[in-house]
Amino acid sequence: MARESVAGLIAQLYEKKIDRREFGKRAIAAGLSTALVGNVLAAHGAKAQDEMPESTQIGVPDVGHTTDTSKGVIRLYSSWPYTGAMERIGGHAVGATEMCLQDFGNAAGGYAIEYEALDDGVAANEGRWEPGKETENANRAINDEAAMVYMGTYNSGAAAISIPIMNEVGMAMISFANTGVGLTRALEGATEEGEPEIYYPTGERNYMRVCPADDIQGGAGARWALGEGGRTKAYALHDNSLYGQGVATIFVNTFEEGGGEVLGIEGYDPLAGDYQSLMISIADLGPDILYVGATVDNNAAKVLQDMRGVMSPDDVVFLGRTV
Repeated sequence: MARESVAGLIAQLYEKKIDRREFGKRAIAAGLSTALVGNVLAAHGAKAQDEMPESTQIGVPDVGHTTDTSKGVIRLYSSWPYTGAMERIGGHAVGATEMCLQDFGNAAGGYAIEYEALDDGVAANEGRWEPGKETENANRAINDEAAMVYMGTYNSGAAAISIPIMNEVGMAMISFANTGVGLTRALEGATEEGEPEIYYPTGERNYMRVCPADDIQGGAGARWALGEGGRTKAYALHDNSLYGQGVATIFVNTFEEGGGEVLGIEGYDPLAGDYQSLMISIADLGPDILYVGATVDNNAAKVLQDMRGVMSPDDVVFLGRTV
């Protein structure tokens, strides 16, 4: 996209010739990165009174949505990676949140709704989440008197850190991506001792997720492999993350329960330069399906690439569950 066109789009946004949603769609379609789009939108905060849709377009029909903000500010925080390898996924999530709030004019119940996106990743580490950053983000939210909701995390391991912090103060935490079973319930063979109670020191639940957990996702993959996929011998890999290990373990358990043979399950190093020797050793065992549980920033594409270097798609199916 030419520099003049980018400047033109930004000018249209600031002159209110296009709204934030239209700017986001056109800018991304034209090739502007989600991170840059997010930066522009963040600098051009939506105003409740100026950008509120008609009340009939949102909420309950015949119930008007107030744009009054005289009561003060409610702040929402999110925490997930959106740099490096996570730029597109995390950036899109930030943009979607901003657009959703814009639909309601960034106002509710007489309060102005402010949103602050926190990054729990480290750019120098390909954007992968880091425990110290997640702890920092969670503490920042609970120490903000205007904060009401903590939206996150993306990684289940990060959630295991922040859920107890949020639980101590009773702040609602909502995730669109966590699938670790143990965050909400115990499951024999798939969760650690003490889960999920260890995450809720007050004894009350404050955490919610809006996506299927590993027992649903990994189980579905195994049932497909045994049924429609016609597979009988599986090998499973995971990226050593709470998510990857959890979904791979569920796949293995369900595959065995369904009568399939599991040749092995192991974790791989997401920072390795290649996996050729690993794939050769797996190929020697004669699997007809390789299952991988991993997050997209943990080298899952390289695992697939090196797998195909030694295993033909005619002989071995690759089934991956990545987020």
